Amino acid sequence: MTDATPELPPPAPSSVPPKRSVMKRALVGTAAVAVATLGFLFFIGVLGNFRVVDAGKCYRSEQLKPQAIKDAIQSHGIKSVINLRGERSNDAWYKGELAACVDEHVDHADFDIGLGALPKPEVLQRLVEKIEAGPYPILLHCRSGSDRTGLASAFYVHLVEKKPLAEAEAEQVTWRYGHFNLGKARSINSFFDLYHATSGGKPLREWLYQTYPDEYAKHAAVQSKSRVND
Repeated sequence: MTDATPELPPPAPSSVPPKRSVMKRALVGTAAVAVATLGFLFFIGVLGNFRVVDAGKCYRSEQLKPQAIKDAIQSHGIKSVINLRGERSNDAWYKGELAACVDEHVDHADFDIGLGALPKPEVLQRLVEKIEAGPYPILLHCRSGSDRTGLASAFYVHLVEKKPLAEAEAEQVTWRYGHFNLGKARSINSFFDLYHATSGGKPLREWLYQTYPDEYAKHAAVQSKSRVND
């Protein structure tokens, strides 16, 4: 009599998921990271940086194309465009911006605020006067809408809305609009740091005229000496 072949237990389910399942999970994870990254870039203004500073009175943005400038003017009733990149009459972006403002009968003003060094006193003095004078609504912009625009927007919030300067800085000079205290953009933070260190409680506008020119000259001399030594 032949012994019966013993029944073998069914094979245990494999702990390794099929290749298709692994690929699906990887794709879902990659898509989630991509969506989160795009959302963050949009949030900080890298993918479009038009923001409201004070609804109906003040807006801030990156460098807009001529049609986008016209759209902003028409949508928000903009009366003044304040360019913080300086006059660039040979550059296509500047010609397009100026033409858009002429077409829409909007005031246009240029202020050359560079990055990497403290802004010149006379430039900031004129900027303050323009921000206070309007006409409103105004649109403030630089190239990215993050650093120089943050400085000008903080001026507006402090001088026009009358909020404390520290509050204006926290609102406008921030990573939320794409500004980081790194590289050349550090000069924006250095400006505010200098004010807080040397103002002695003097109001910003008064300090810009009475104290900042001398402080600026001191820092310019130190930078010049450093370049010579290098």
